[in-house]
Amino acid sequence: MFNVGILTIGDEVRIGQVVNTNAAWLSSQLTEVGAFVTEHRTIGDDRDKMLSEIDYLFKNNDLLITTGGLGPTHDD
Repeated sequence: MFNVGILTIGDEVRIGQVVNTNAAWLSSQLTEVGAFVTEHRTIGDDRDKMLSEIDYLFKNNDLLITTGGLGPTHDD
């Protein structure tokens, strides 16, 4: 078994404008193959926060998956 952290990046997800279906689907699929999803984190479009969260999750898990950043906004 390996530990996985999921980080979703996007203001629209953070404020509830968009539902985070990616994290739910990823968790389901990862669990099916024997992974243990330690946590989901959702942050806004803030570069410093991204770096901090990536660093934390990378250090505390065997695998880090990020989602988000593919929208039509200037900060994606």
